[in-house]
Amino acid sequence: MGSVSESYRDWLVKAHHTASQDFDRAVMTLAGGGLGISIAFVRDIAPHPVHKWMLAIGWRAFPKVAQNQKRASASDAKPLKRSAMAADN
Repeated sequence: MGSVSESYRDWLVKAHHTASQDFDRAVMTLAGGGLGISIAFVRDIAPHPVHKWMLAIGWRAFPKVAQNQKRASASDAKPLKRSAMAADN
């Protein structure tokens, strides 16, 4: 393998790693921020919410959002993995 191919493959691996880290950070920020806002809302703004079902729907939506983020991240990573495999050949 030539040095150009090796450096290109190294770049692809680093790009994949960076994208994975960015995904993890985005999911944690989203989940933590949403949970923090909803807890603060219930505690400080509406301590006795009338429509608790709305809050439950919001909390149940967080895993679905994370799942969608994971799917998007996986689809973004596929071209990087394919290119890294092609650089190996």
